[in-house]
Amino acid sequence: MQILILHRLLGKTDAEFEEKMVDGKVLLFTRNGIFQVRLYKGKRQYIYKSLKTRDLAKARELAVRAHYE
Repeated sequence: MQILILHRLLGKTDAEFEEKMVDGKVLLFTRNGIFQVRLYKGKRQYIYKSLKTRDLAKARELAVRAHYE
C-alpha cells in the first residue's frame, strides 16, 4: 500500500513529498528537493539515508534496494 502526501510547510517554498512503501517499513521523503529514505531497523530504531537524486522513479528503486540490503 502506498500513500502520497503533498503539503506545504511553513517557511518552505517547495511542496514536500512523503510515501510509505514495503508495508510501512520504508518512508520515502524529500528534504530540500532531494529524496531521502527512512528504513525501519526494529525496536523503534530507524536508519536515515540520502538517495542523492531528484528523480522519483529512481528514488523508489533505490529505497526498495536499500531496504533489502
